[in-house]
Amino acid sequence: MAASERARVMMRCAVAAALGLAACAGEIIPRDGAWVHDPGAVEDDTCSQFFEVPSDPYGDFSITNTGDGAFRIDAGSAEPFSCTLLGDGAFECPSRFENEETLTQYNVTISFNVDVEGTFSSATEGAGEQHVTVNCEGLLCPAPSCSYVVPFTISAL
Repeated sequence: MAASERARVMMRCAVAAALGLAACAGEIIPRDGAWVHDPGAVEDDTCSQFFEVPSDPYGDFSITNTGDGAFRIDAGSAEPFSCTLLGDGAFECPSRFENEETLTQYNVTISFNVDVEGTFSSATEGAGEQHVTVNCEGLLCPAPSCSYVVPFTISAL
């Protein structure tokens, strides 16, 4: 696709998003505004043998389309993060949360990473998974890494 044609498609997508329309050149664009997140049960868990896996709380959040096939999520209780539409309703939010903590009393460093992937079935409904990875470096680590997945559904309010 030529740059000028891509610019026209992106402009149509921006107008469609502003009007709250669901589709743009075959793409599903989530509606701006308030949404609700409903998590499922933790899956593929290799972490709970080392620590209590935190629950993924049900909660409200907002979506703001930022153009160029991207949107921003603001959960209120967490740092806002960016996501990218991949086509056919699919989206990804790489490194939605990252943190590293050094526990000097144990001489270990623990890092956390959460990636999100999902699919919008319409401008007001979607589902996906949060992939959590925990890495530990140091002699007293119970394991070098573990992970778990939290599936979820989302819907516009």
